[in-house]
Amino acid sequence: MRTRTHGIFYGWVIALACLLLHFAAGGMTGLGFSLHAPYLREALGLSNSQLALIPTFRCLATMAALPLAERLSRRCSLRRMLSLSCLALAAVFGGFAFCRTALPFCLLAIGMGAVYAFGTTVPITVLLHRWFHGRRGTAASLALSGAGVCSIAAPPAVALLIDRLGLQRAFLWEAAAIALLALLLFLLLRDSPEEMGLRPLEGPTPESPAPRPKTTGRKGDCGLGLLLAASALAGCVGSPSSTNLSLHFVTEGIPYAVAAAAVSLYGLALTAGKLSYGVLTDRLGARRVNAFFFACWAMAQGLTVFVAGQWRALLFTAALLHGIGNSLATVGLPVWTENFSCEEDYSRSMERCQLAYSIGSLAATPLPGILADAAGSYAPSYVFYFLAVAAAFLLVRRAYHRG
Repeated sequence: MRTRTHGIFYGWVIALACLLLHFAAGGMTGLGFSLHAPYLREALGLSNSQLALIPTFRCLATMAALPLAERLSRRCSLRRMLSLSCLALAAVFGGFAFCRTALPFCLLAIGMGAVYAFGTTVPITVLLHRWFHGRRGTAASLALSGAGVCSIAAPPAVALLIDRLGLQRAFLWEAAAIALLALLLFLLLRDSPEEMGLRPLEGPTPESPAPRPKTTGRKGDCGLGLLLAASALAGCVGSPSSTNLSLHFVTEGIPYAVAAAAVSLYGLALTAGKLSYGVLTDRLGARRVNAFFFACWAMAQGLTVFVAGQWRALLFTAALLHGIGNSLATVGLPVWTENFSCEEDYSRSMERCQLAYSIGSLAATPLPGILADAAGSYAPSYVFYFLAVAAAFLLVRRAYHRG
């Protein structure tokens, strides 16, 4: 069997297609939707607590759907599953156009949560494992950088659509674009290289804390247990901190246009951070790379506490560090899981880490809205995020040292 067709390994086309999927299923369900929050608050009169309920319902749905998503990822056609997930998201955004109160938004958020489970990290990494036996970190970082690309493109695009067309028609245009993306995914994706007469890409593997095949004994189980706890703490920070950035900036007196520019910078840094993390872990191993990314993540939370209307340099520095550090919340999880699980248990271990991440996200999602209503600011939430990042770093560091 060949590894390449027309001089290019088709696995990289698969990774790029997954990037487009993650743009929608990972980006538009999280930060992309949160960009609508200031307009929902002004146009529909939703409170901060009501806005916080929407991602809470999304997280609940993700938690409920993840076990089924893991099983279907091993047994069903991933090409059809991922394409249908994207099409379902288009239907959800079309439904948003007709919502006027918090309740229907929360109900449709259940659909967003299911799409996140069936269309992001777990099935994407399972698909990439079929296509790549080497350079998996690079492939995963490319495929899972879609949310970062969304963070770059969505802020100006969403603001332009809403300003020109209004909130309802903006949702409809977004739904149409996502539906077209679903069609493109169906045309590009393939379930395995064998379907095209190809074989997976081979390559060198970086040093990992356990020999391959990975140990499933007591030490390996302990390392995975520490990573599950770290994943839960990462969930407390990853989605809640990023989805509330625009609201926090605006609440602190920063103009919408400047806040949107800062969120776009966050997206650019997130994309660069994800790509860099994957490439560096393929070359150096995750043990050596984690410390830098955790340091950026922690500094981002601390600086965000002090963001104010006139401190533009601090604003953009915080956004830059948020992007670099937050790459751990997506690319970090599959890399850590691969280091602490054997090949045949990878999808199950990945589902457990993603479930732990969703539990942490669910627990922390209502916090920013509640604190903002009580204190008039999102700053206290970022103090909590700083502590969670520090604790997650200590757990990951301990896991790799024990491994």
